[in-house]
Amino acid sequence: MRFPILAVVLDRDLEVIGVWRMPPGRILLPRKGGRHVLECPPEADLRVGDMLVPVRSGEVGEGRYTLEAAPGRDDRMRGDA
Repeated sequence: MRFPILAVVLDRDLEVIGVWRMPPGRILLPRKGGRHVLECPPEADLRVGDMLVPVRSGEVGEGRYTLEAAPGRDDRMRGDA
């Protein structure tokens, strides 16, 4: 890769178990309990403990999904409130 990314490791239930900012040219080794890895833009707001929920987008049957953070995360921790 030629640009930095945020590597997000998920367990089998799509809970975030690790978040690493990866500079260009670096490799993330497998992590215990990790089943999936998301490559996100560096400004993505995902933290350990967040639960991702698949959400169907587009027409039914297209097979396209997006992921959204599960509701209930305390946004006051970011200073938004």
